[in-house]
Amino acid sequence: MLLFSGACHQPKSYSSQMNPRFEAYEARLTELETSLASEFDIDILEFDVECIYNIENLSQLVIDMLELGDFKFDTIKSGHNTTERFYYYTIKISDKQYEFRTSSRTDWVDLDYIMPVLESIVENHKRTYMYAFSNIDGGQIARLVFSEKEKLALAVDRGFPCSLPHSHFKVNIDWPHGLYSEVKYHEIPNMDELTDEFHKELKYMYNIGLDVPNLNRERIFIGSKYEDDLIEIFIDGGYVSSSTNKISEDHIQCFWNVSGIILANTLVKNYGYTVRLLDKTTGEYKYLSNVEYANKVQKAIGRRN
Repeated sequence: MLLFSGACHQPKSYSSQMNPRFEAYEARLTELETSLASEFDIDILEFDVECIYNIENLSQLVIDMLELGDFKFDTIKSGHNTTERFYYYTIKISDKQYEFRTSSRTDWVDLDYIMPVLESIVENHKRTYMYAFSNIDGGQIARLVFSEKEKLALAVDRGFPCSLPHSHFKVNIDWPHGLYSEVKYHEIPNMDELTDEFHKELKYMYNIGLDVPNLNRERIFIGSKYEDDLIEIFIDGGYVSSSTNKISEDHIQCFWNVSGIILANTLVKNYGYTVRLLDKTTGEYKYLSNVEYANKVQKAIGRRN
């Protein structure tokens, strides 16, 4: 079910400069969100993240968020702290009180404060459920998700555009900060084909026990969102790529995080391209054989517990 917050709501805007492949990817994610939300009983609330002009806006937004989860609550108080300059809205569920706040210095919704309060409510009163966000790009329109945890995990595995812990690339790996992988290419691969090969490599790594997410193909986009000289990797849509890799005249400079080194390994292993490491700090190069590089990547990622 899709709901709209009464706090305020603006239509989504599109950029005419976006890569048509990325637009098609987002359109497919939108289709998956709609179909899988229906199949797995996932409820969604759209709201404008720049909509707080008074205490009534905060109160209405919180009410909409709580009604999304079908919580029964009593309003205790609401107001404006003019000294510290924040709006507040306090509610009670059963015997527990919860206070929502957002700054009155700006019209932005302070989700860093509001989301932990929602998570506490779920943990205390409906612990088999969860709040999350859809990754559909709505500009300043956010899409809050409420669902049973197990159902949402199943939907995400099928392509529902939402980031969950089990579908993230790990952040900390045994790979030095600033160590690029520069892959010398004969020709730039077709991006749809590269996405297929990246997915195959990811699946292979998962199957041999490496600590990578088990993603289906539809959740992955590889290519440029706007600029032609970049290879960006997006998982489940969203505003920010998991890695940005730059194309130069004869090589692709792959970023030093997990998705970047997996991309480089895909190019080396599946296309037969050669690789060298560039230390951003010293400017020094180190050449590795394809086997040496693959072993280094696997060691850096590590195995699942």
